[in-house]
Amino acid sequence: MSISDVIERRRDERGISYSELGRRTGNSSEMIARFCKGISTPNGEQFLRICRELRLDVDDFEQEIN
Repeated sequence: MSISDVIERRRDERGISYSELGRRTGNSSEMIARFCKGISTPNGEQFLRICRELRLDVDDFEQEIN
């Protein structure tokens, strides 16, 4: 499972739109969509903000992609 798969799955499970996740994390909805589709990878700060909003502990996230 890739980073984008985990972000997209959790976003969907939580019922958060691209635009809402973008607003909460300081990114555009387009950038969130790019992360979810695997077109782009979030940098460290973006990744941490996304994890916080999706209620993912960084350690839990790591377990999901391994």
